[in-house]
Amino acid sequence: MLAGLIAIGIILIGIRLLLQPVASAAGYGVPVSMNAYLAVKGVRDITAGLVVAPGPRDGKPAHARLADSRQRVRPAG
Repeated sequence: MLAGLIAIGIILIGIRLLLQPVASAAGYGVPVSMNAYLAVKGVRDITAGLVVAPGPRDGKPAHARLADSRQRVRPAG
């Protein structure tokens, strides 16, 4: 539950960075001329939120599900 709320918060910050870069820059103290930086940061925040978000079935974040799938698949031999 808490991981889901944190993930939503991170995603919302990323969306704000993409939709309102000037207001976001003022909030972070970054010069407004750095719009490319803010766009990259927005995409990074959205991606981080999606990775941290719990999965629909087991409640594990995406990186934990990926680690589980790697453990299940073992090379033959």
